[in-house]
Amino acid sequence: MKHLFTLISILLLSSPLFGQSKETCYVSIEGSKELNLNLFSQISKSLISQYFKPVKNIPPGGIRSDSCVYEITVTKEGDTTFVVFSGEDLNSYGDSKLYGSDGFQQSLLKSLYRSLRDKRKLICEDYGELIEKCGSVVVQDVPKQVEPKVVKKKVTIPKVEPKVVETPIVEPKVVVIPKKVAKRKSDMPSLKKLLDTKKCPNCDLSEANLKDADLRGANLNGADLRGANLNGADLKGANLNGADLTVANLKGVYLNGANLSNANLTDAILSDAILIRANLSKANLKDAYLYRANLSKANLKGANLGNAYLSNADLRGANLKDANLVEANLNGADLNKAVFGGTKMNQSKYLKMQGVIEFEEVAKKKVQESVVQKTDQMVLYGKLVKDKRNPSKSVTKWFSYGNDKTDQKYVGETKNGFPNGKGTHTLPNGDKYIGEFWNGKRHGQGTIFWINGNEVVGEFQNNEYLDVIIYDSNGDEISRIVK
Repeated sequence: MKHLFTLISILLLSSPLFGQSKETCYVSIEGSKELNLNLFSQISKSLISQYFKPVKNIPPGGIRSDSCVYEITVTKEGDTTFVVFSGEDLNSYGDSKLYGSDGFQQSLLKSLYRSLRDKRKLICEDYGELIEKCGSVVVQDVPKQVEPKVVKKKVTIPKVEPKVVETPIVEPKVVVIPKKVAKRKSDMPSLKKLLDTKKCPNCDLSEANLKDADLRGANLNGADLRGANLNGADLKGANLNGADLTVANLKGVYLNGANLSNANLTDAILSDAILIRANLSKANLKDAYLYRANLSKANLKGANLGNAYLSNADLRGANLKDANLVEANLNGADLNKAVFGGTKMNQSKYLKMQGVIEFEEVAKKKVQESVVQKTDQMVLYGKLVKDKRNPSKSVTKWFSYGNDKTDQKYVGETKNGFPNGKGTHTLPNGDKYIGEFWNGKRHGQGTIFWINGNEVVGEFQNNEYLDVIIYDSNGDEISRIVK
C-alpha cells in the first residue's frame, strides 16, 4: 500500500495538472522598426489567450526550435495596416485603416474572426464596433434573471397504504459498449499515405501540418486541406483540382505549373507564393491574401478574386478573362501583358494603381501597357571584366553608370552595390531575366526571356539552373532540368 501511494504521488507530480495545456505556446511579432512591436506583442498575447489558447511572449533566453510558436507579421501599405497569422490551427489575416495600435488591434481581431468561426459571436459581443462583418452575427442579450416569488400553499395529502408487489429478479444482460477513440481532424493514415506515396485524392487533410513538405507532383485531387499549414511546401506540378484550401496557410509555397482549377482558396494566405503558369481556372480566391505572389502566365480564367489582396503581385501575362476582380486590391501589381476580356472590375480602384498600367473605360475592356519605372528602384550597369582569380574567365562588375545599349542593365533592389532581392536584368542582345538575385547573381525564383521567344522558368542558384522548365515560344514544354 505504501508503494502504491508513492507511485501515485510521483505520477501526480510529474503529470500536468488537469485543465492545463501540455505545451506552452509563444507569440512572435515581426515588423518594421518604426512600429511599436513591444506593445503589439502584449496586445497579441492578450487577445489570443482570450479567444484561442494561452500564449506567452518569447523569453530573453529563447525557446527550443520545436516549440509551439504563433508568428504574426505586421506590414504597413499606405494607410492600411495588415496582420498575417501563421501557426497551428490559426492561419489568417486582417486589415485596418485605423492608425497605430488601434489599427493593429482591429487587424488582429479581424484575423481571429476569420479563423475562429466558433468564437465569432463572442468576439462580436466584445468588439463588434471594430468588425464590419459582425453585422451578420446575431448577438442576443442575456435576459436578466428574476428571482421567482415563492407562494406557500397548504396541500393535504391523503394517506395511502402502500401496496406490496413482488417483482421477479431478472439477471441483467451485460452489453459491452466499444470505447470511442478520439480522432484528430485530419486523417492520420491519409497524412502518412500522402507523405509516403504523394497520392491522396479526396483525403481528409484538414488542419494537417505539411510545412516545408516535398509534395512535388502529388495527386491531391479533391482533397480536404481546410486550415492546413503548407508554409514553404514544394507542390510544383501537383494536382489540386477541386481541393478545398479554405483558410490554409500557403505562404511561400511553390506551385509552379500546379493544377488548382475549381479549387476553393477562400481566405487562404498566399503571400510570396510562386504560382508561375499555375492553372487556377474557376478557382475561388475570394478574400485571399496574395501579397507579392508570383502569378506570371497563370491561368485565372473565370476565377473569383473578389476582395482579394494582390498588392505588389506579379500578374504579367496572366489570363484574367471572365475573372472577378471586384474590390480586389491591385496596388503596385504588375499586369503587363495580362489578358482581359469579360473581366469584372472596379474602374476607380484600378486607376489608383501607381507605376503599373492605366485602364480605359471598363466597357472597352482594353489595357494600355504603359509601364513606369518605380522611383524606389536602383539602376546598375554591368560590365564584363577578367576574373582576377581565374584570368581565363570573365565576371560581371556592377557600376552606377553605363550605356543602355552596350552594357548589361539591372533595375531593382540592391544591397552593397550588387543586385539583391527582386529585379530585372537585361543583356545588350535583348535577353532578359526577371526574378530574384543574391550578391549580383540569379538566385531564387525567376524567368529568363530569350529573344527567340523561349523561356526558362523556375529556381536558380548562383547563376545556374537548379530546378527549371524550358518552354518554347508557343508555351510548350521543351525540357526540365533538375540538379
